[in-house]
Amino acid sequence: MKLKQIVLLAFLFLMAQLNAQKTKADTLSLRLKDPTINDTVKLKDVVAYTFMWPQPPFDDAIRIIDEAYAYGEKKKLTDLCKQLLGRKIDYFTRNNRGMEAFAICQEMLKLGERESNDKIISESYYLRGNIFSSFNMLGKAAEEQAIANRYYIKAKDYSGLSTGQYLLGYYSFNNKDYETALKNFIPAYNYVVKNRKDDNGNLGEYSGWIGNTYSALKKFDSAIHYRYISINYFNKSGYLQDLGDPYRYLGNVYRNMKLYDSAMIHYKRSYEIFKKFNGFERKWLLQYFIAETHAALKDYKSSAKELDNLLDTVTGTKDLLSLYLGNGLGGKVYDKNKEYQKAIACFRKYIVYKDSSEKTGEQGAVTELDAKLKFEKEESNLKFEQAKKDALAKKETEKQTLIRNFFIGGFIVMAGFLIVIFRNYREKKKANKLLETQKSEIEIQKKEIQDSINYAQNIQHAVLPETSEIEKHFDDVFILYKPKDIVSGDFFWFNETKNTVLLAAADCTGHGVPGAIMSMIGSYELNNSVLERGIIQPSKILSYINISLKKRLRQNDALTKNHDGMDIILCSFDKQNMQLQYAGANRPLYIIRNNEPIEIAPSKSAIGGYTADAFEFNNNIVQLQKGDCVYMYTDGFADQFGGDKNKKLTTKIFKNFLLTIAAKTMIEQRKLLDEYFYKWKGNFDQLDDVLVIGVRV
Repeated sequence: MKLKQIVLLAFLFLMAQLNAQKTKADTLSLRLKDPTINDTVKLKDVVAYTFMWPQPPFDDAIRIIDEAYAYGEKKKLTDLCKQLLGRKIDYFTRNNRGMEAFAICQEMLKLGERESNDKIISESYYLRGNIFSSFNMLGKAAEEQAIANRYYIKAKDYSGLSTGQYLLGYYSFNNKDYETALKNFIPAYNYVVKNRKDDNGNLGEYSGWIGNTYSALKKFDSAIHYRYISINYFNKSGYLQDLGDPYRYLGNVYRNMKLYDSAMIHYKRSYEIFKKFNGFERKWLLQYFIAETHAALKDYKSSAKELDNLLDTVTGTKDLLSLYLGNGLGGKVYDKNKEYQKAIACFRKYIVYKDSSEKTGEQGAVTELDAKLKFEKEESNLKFEQAKKDALAKKETEKQTLIRNFFIGGFIVMAGFLIVIFRNYREKKKANKLLETQKSEIEIQKKEIQDSINYAQNIQHAVLPETSEIEKHFDDVFILYKPKDIVSGDFFWFNETKNTVLLAAADCTGHGVPGAIMSMIGSYELNNSVLERGIIQPSKILSYINISLKKRLRQNDALTKNHDGMDIILCSFDKQNMQLQYAGANRPLYIIRNNEPIEIAPSKSAIGGYTADAFEFNNNIVQLQKGDCVYMYTDGFADQFGGDKNKKLTTKIFKNFLLTIAAKTMIEQRKLLDEYFYKWKGNFDQLDDVLVIGVRV
C-alpha cells in the first residue's frame, strides 16, 4: 500500500474517532436524563469519556462535564463531583488556560469546605500548586503544596502526602535549597519503600532525586548509594528505557570525585541506552561527557575521536547548547591533539555562542592557534620555493607539465570556492526558512495566550456584579472601570440585605493576571462574609476578610514570602433612614454636599499582608442629606502620569475636578471623568487599573 493511501486511511480513522466521540458526548447527555440508569454509573461513564484517546474535542468535553457536575451536585455525589472538576482543570491546563483552571480550583476548594472533606480540600491546593508551577512560580507552588500536605495529614491520605513531599522537595531543589529538598525527598521515599502497592514507579524516581541532592551537597557516598537503588529498581521493574539518566547521573558523581575510569563506564552505559531508544538530547550530551572524561584522562586522541562523532551529530541542528558545548570542548581538545585547523574552526564557532564578556579570552586562544598555523604555513612556503628552484633546472617538458598542473589546481580551488559559496547560500536559505517557521510558531503561541487571557476577562466580568443590578437600588449612579490590562486587579462588589445595600471598591496588589487572581479571591471572601457568615457591618466585614485572606494565602507562616493584599472602601447604605456606614482600608470616602467637600479618613492599614489578625477597622456613621454625592475610588486615576510635563495627576487635582462636575448627573460625570482621564494621559501608557464609583443620594 502506498504511503499516501496509508496517510489517507489514518486521517479518515482519526476523523471517524472524533465523530464517534462527539456522538458519545451526545449519548452521555441523554443518559443523564434516563431514570433507569444508576446515578453513579452515569457519572463514572462521563469521567471515563474524558480519558478517551484521541482526546475528545475540548468544547464537547467541557459541556458534558458541566452537565454531569450539575447532576452530581443535585444527587449529592461529592466524590464524583470532585473527579469531574479535576478532569475539567486538566483540560483547561492542557490547553494553556491556567487562569480558568485556577478558578475551577477555587470551585473545588469551595466544594471541599462545604462538605468538610479534607481530601477534596487537599486536592484543590495540590492542583493550585501545579498551576503556579506551570507559570514557573515555584515559591507560590511550594506554599500551596505545603497547605495541601497539612490537609493530606488530616485526611490520613499518606499516599497523597508522599507525592506532596516529593513535590516540595522538587521545588526546593530547583531553588537550590538542598537541605530542605532532602527533608522532603527522604520521607516520600520511605513511604513508597514501606507501601510498594502505592509505588507506581516512584521508588526509582524518588531515590534518584535523593542521589542528585546528596551530590549537590557533595556527599558523594550517599549519592552513589541512592543512585544504585534507582538503577536496581529500573532493572528489576523492566523499565530499561529509564536507565539512561540514572547511569548518567552516577557518571557525574564519579567525575566530581575525579574517579574518571568509573565515570567513563557509566557514561558509556548511559550512551548505549539512549542510542537504543533514540534519545537525541541525551545522546549528544553523553558524547560530550565521554569526550570530556577522555580529556581529563589526557587521552586526547580518544577525546578528539568522540568529538568528531559529537559534532557530526549536532552540526546542522538548531540545538544551541550542544553547538556551544561541543565547539568549546573541541577547541581545547583538538589543540592538545595538534589538530590546529579543527581547533580554530571550533573556537570561532564557540565564540559566536559565547557571552560577550568571555570573548576576549577565547579570541586570545584563537590568536595563539593562528600563530601556530602561520608558522607551519611559512615553513611550507619555503619548501615550495625550493621546489620551484629545483624545477627551473628541469627540462622544458617538465616546466610545461608544472604549468598545466598549476592551472588544473587553480581550477579545482575555484570550483571548491564556488561549492563553498553555494553551500553557504543554501544554509542561509535554510536558516531563513527556520526563522520564518519559528516566527509563525511564536505568533501562534502569542494568539493562544491572548485568547486565554481574553477568556479570563469573561470569567472576571462574570464575577463582577451587573451594573443594572446596582442601578435598581440607586436613582443616580455611575461606575468608571478601566483595567490597565485585559484583566484587572481593581474590582467593585455589591450585595443587598433586607434593609441595606453594600457597595465596595477594591484595589488588589498588582494588576493583570496576578491582580485578577487576587481580585477573585477578594470577591469570594466578601461574598462569604455576608452570605455565609451573615456579617453586614462594614468594619466587621473588613476584619473578617483580613483574617480569612491571610489564612487563604498562608501569610501567618513564618517562612512565607507572600504579603499580597488589597486596599478597599466598603459602604453600607440605609436609604430608609438616610444613613451611611463606611469602613476603609487605606482608601478614604469622599462626599460633596452643597458644593462643599467632606472627606472621611480610612484606617491606615491594608487587608492582608502585614496587618495583624487582631487589627480593628474603624466604622464611620454618616447622616446623609438629599443630593449628597458619595465617591469611592482606587488610586489609579490620581496616579496617572501625563499632561504637558508628564507629571502625576495627584489626588488634589482629582478631587477638585469632582467638585467642578458634582452638580451634573452621574451619567454626565462619568463621561466627563473618562474624557478628562484620556486627555491627561495623552500618548502615555496607562499605569494602573482605574475604578471610580459615584452615587447621588
